[in-house]
Amino acid sequence: ASADNFGGNNRSEGYTNMVDMSGLITAGGTWSKHAQAARAALNDAIVYQVLGGYHKQAGGLSVYYPLSVQGSMELSIFKDVCISSYYLGLVNKVAAAHASGGSWDEYEDYTESDWDDWDWDDWNWDEAAYDDGQSGAISFDEEPGFDAYGVYGFVLSQAALYNTESVEAILYLISPDEEDCICIGYTSDVWADWDTGVVEDNFDGYWFSLPDGQNLCVYLVDEYDGYDIFTTPVRVNGQETNLRFSWEYNTGKVQVLGLWDGIGDNGIASRPSETLNVGDRIVPLYDAFSLTTDDEFQYYGDEYVWKDGDELYFEMLMDGEYLYAFFINEIYGGSYVTDFVTFTVDGEEIFYDAA
Repeated sequence: ASADNFGGNNRSEGYTNMVDMSGLITAGGTWSKHAQAARAALNDAIVYQVLGGYHKQAGGLSVYYPLSVQGSMELSIFKDVCISSYYLGLVNKVAAAHASGGSWDEYEDYTESDWDDWDWDDWNWDEAAYDDGQSGAISFDEEPGFDAYGVYGFVLSQAALYNTESVEAILYLISPDEEDCICIGYTSDVWADWDTGVVEDNFDGYWFSLPDGQNLCVYLVDEYDGYDIFTTPVRVNGQETNLRFSWEYNTGKVQVLGLWDGIGDNGIASRPSETLNVGDRIVPLYDAFSLTTDDEFQYYGDEYVWKDGDELYFEMLMDGEYLYAFFINEIYGGSYVTDFVTFTVDGEEIFYDAA
């Protein structure tokens, strides 16, 4: 989770599963006496490097790592090109836990397996952890709910603490006709004690918004020291793309970083393009689903024309009824979504339904 990665790797923009090798060595450095030698070999291999603003800590070489595997095809491709049986064994073990909801019960270690006989299609991808939001790697000492002070939270079990990568909150707006749920996005603004496993809601009702007050559908891309990077799906001058921006913890400043078209059909990530220009026509997009059918679709916001001096702001959510839940990311790429609770925004006030 702490290593730099490339090409999106989030729910909105898709996954390339390419991770900075230097970051992996650093993250595992305390677990292996060979970390220093591995870093020296990596530094010796890199003969030229330019660091951009998105990847200030990158080491110059990336490697495949199964952050979120959407089936067996990419694993089969990786099996054919991986030059290290040991690293292939690691990828296989992580992917096996991913496909089985955090369990290794059916896993055979690579020292006991014949590589040529592996068939990732045998795994039950239809019931993989990322599909149902109920990863078996997550359990609780205190189930999600409201405490005596009306704070929504939970307490992770000791085993789940080891299996948890991070906790976000997910927010949906219920449409005025109460037929659709409109995704407002994910936020890392939750309070967590990683020694005790206590996690609590830290939501104040303010959200990333266009200058005209339209709240955006935002997804967390990455967390850095002092700032986070987010993405939001938009149409700019009629073309669908993603608007990326950073948010500084201490100053609250939101800075537009540029536009990013995502991952192409060939699996290759596009490069970030220029930032917004004066006169650009922006339409915010929102992932949505029906409360009465299985339909999933997009909502379109109102068009806004970018002006000189414009920036993104924190604005209070528009009046309405919302759903709020915790989204627990576990280390094998799966997730656990707690029960949704409802709250109402009325002006500057938030009213939770703690029933």
